[in-house]
Amino acid sequence: MKVISLSRSVTDSNDRDARDLRSALRKKGVTLVNIMSSPGSGKTTLLSRIIKDVGDRVNIGVMEADIASDVDAAAIEKLGAKSIQAHTGGMCHMDAGMTRAAFEAAGFESGLVFLENVGNLICPAEFDTGAHVNVMMLSVSEGDDKPLKYPLMFQKSDALVISKLDALEYFDFELDRVRERALKLNPALRIFPVSAKTGEGMDALENWLLETSRDNEETMTHEECISLALEALNNSYSPYSHFRVGACLLTPEGEAFTGANFENASFGATICAERCAVGNAIAHSRRSFSKIYISCDSGYAWPCGICRQVLNEFSSGDMEVWVGSKDSPWQMKHLSEMLPNGFGPGISG
Repeated sequence: MKVISLSRSVTDSNDRDARDLRSALRKKGVTLVNIMSSPGSGKTTLLSRIIKDVGDRVNIGVMEADIASDVDAAAIEKLGAKSIQAHTGGMCHMDAGMTRAAFEAAGFESGLVFLENVGNLICPAEFDTGAHVNVMMLSVSEGDDKPLKYPLMFQKSDALVISKLDALEYFDFELDRVRERALKLNPALRIFPVSAKTGEGMDALENWLLETSRDNEETMTHEECISLALEALNNSYSPYSHFRVGACLLTPEGEAFTGANFENASFGATICAERCAVGNAIAHSRRSFSKIYISCDSGYAWPCGICRQVLNEFSSGDMEVWVGSKDSPWQMKHLSEMLPNGFGPGISG
């Protein structure tokens, strides 16, 4: 078993480093799953169960991040999965640079690679590791008030695994209460109540992971789209309103096209970021879009009426419209909610 000592990346461009790492891993056929939780939530036990259940169907590797010791990596290695222990030098999280160093040292090739992040519910949520999927674990022994205490962790996660379900009767823990609180913070959150000990609920979680791994071979992740939308802010030309907007438009095949708003002294000539992205895509012969991510410096920039009509012209099914910023949790509405009974190419005279 290999042990590597890491230090936090000194670069100020962790988001860009994370996006580059995601792209590089996808090209290698790797889906990186970042697992975050408090100490003792059962991360290693869960991973051990996943390896036993689906290790014969997909290559599995595990990066164990911790301040010290190699206990977890040793346990994983006994199951026949390739693992590496990453010592963070006292840091309470992993960032993209540290994740890349651990990945390269381990020599993972393809399949599912799990990053068992340092155990706490604060720091890991603040740093993009380059993972394609962020999974939060919450054991029933921790209480159902965690969405109230650590909202960012729930907002940053793609899935919530509620672990130790077999012990539910012994603790004051309401599943419905957690679901309600978590989904209020993150409506797109997938929730999997499981018991790694008995196997209850594991099939749903494992099938989702395998499906995510297959999908990752072709499409961009939610986090990548958000990152591109935020990066597009830098291209905004808004000397009159000083309100920067960026957009990332996604085709059903997973291609991304970005745009930024640009203004004109004659205000009628101003173009919103959404229409800029649509124009960019049309210039590349694309005519069908499934999602759009719209960013601004703070708060939310929902599409104006003209942009809603333009998006409706090229919507593939019921387009997802995501809005947010670096400081605001991302929210989603379907285009049909924003433009009910909309007029479009499917309407005949």
